[in-house]
Amino acid sequence: MAEQEIDTIRHLIEIEKNASILISEAQAEADKKIAAAKAQADSDFRERAAKIVSEKEAEYEAKIKDASAKYNELLSEYKTKIENSLKSIDFFNNIAEKYLFA
Repeated sequence: MAEQEIDTIRHLIEIEKNASILISEAQAEADKKIAAAKAQADSDFRERAAKIVSEKEAEYEAKIKDASAKYNELLSEYKTKIENSLKSIDFFNNIAEKYLFA
């Protein structure tokens, strides 16, 4: 009877050992899958982030270009107004000279 109990215990130990090996292999496989999924997610994130950054940089450059063009236009208009006002001052001075001091 003792021999049969020892065989049963040995068999149970062998089953537990095999179960432990299966669990270790399953854990290793799960770790590989998790690592691959994380690497893919990181790659996707970097790709999307680079695309967004590129789009935002293009928008920024377009806005800078538009602002620069608008600034140059406003500056040109201002210079024209100043030049025209100087002509008006000369005209005013000539009229004032003619009528007030002649």
